[in-house]
Amino acid sequence: MKAIIQKLWMLMAVLWVFIPASAYDFEADGIYYYIESDTDGTVSVTSGSVMYSGDVVIPSKVTYNSKTYTVASIGDYAFYFCEGLTSVTIPNSVTSISDWAFVYCSGLTSVTIPNSVTTIGAWAFGGCYSLTSVTIPGSVISIGEAVFGACSKLEAIYVESGNTAFCSQDGILYDADMTTLVCCPGKKTEVSIPNTVATIGFEAFLYCSLTSVSIPNSVITIGNDAFSFCRGLSSVSIPNSVTSIGDEAFMFCGGLTSVTIPGSATSIGYSPFGACRNLEAIYVEPDNTAFCSEDGILYDINMTEL
Repeated sequence: MKAIIQKLWMLMAVLWVFIPASAYDFEADGIYYYIESDTDGTVSVTSGSVMYSGDVVIPSKVTYNSKTYTVASIGDYAFYFCEGLTSVTIPNSVTSISDWAFVYCSGLTSVTIPNSVTTIGAWAFGGCYSLTSVTIPGSVISIGEAVFGACSKLEAIYVESGNTAFCSQDGILYDADMTTLVCCPGKKTEVSIPNTVATIGFEAFLYCSLTSVSIPNSVITIGNDAFSFCRGLSSVSIPNSVTSIGDEAFMFCGGLTSVTIPGSATSIGYSPFGACRNLEAIYVEPDNTAFCSEDGILYDINMTEL
């Protein structure tokens, strides 16, 4: 379902007003809060009746009904589609930034993630078109898919040197061992993937300005939606190390004209080249035991299924 939602990007942009605001328990100084635990005295920042805009400074503590709470997290959809948000100050009390927290905040030009945050959810900053760079602090140990998806002006993702879960090279985000490519900045046009990488992650290059990519023989898995909406990608060479190509891996790559499936690929997901409007043929190397092609059309090896 999430993949379908992401394919309806433009529709969501039109219909965002129909998504209900998150429930909130109280408002203080223009910020809405949800009480996570009265016992622990923690709250999360959430959305409310008025969209956030301008420069928002989130406090580390907030008082309500004579009780002081610690601001511990930024909740799901908290700043969803706050196009007028230009900057946000996140306090050191925050430990998690939830799924879709800042998605479509198109006016957000910079964000500083404090060294208290351990978790950043899926699509947390997706569609933040004005972001140009971001730094992942040393404290972060978990990052969701497409965390910076469709950030078209994002040039680099940096990771602080003390981080033990992630690292960056040439501004691209990897796991600490550089075996998984997690996320590529949207403004990257040419990428040469290091030969340590075994997995190109879920939505890793989603909506990138990619024109060329070099995939090394170390890569085994190309994840779901890995290159979806890379409209400028004119050619791709899938090496003979790849065994799995995920659902919609190259969907909407309108620049592709032909592609060859290597003999090693034994698993291909749903519609890997869907909506590639200029794709003329899909070829399969003759030693492939799972798939074949005829007249440029991809079939299973028995030609019983497209």
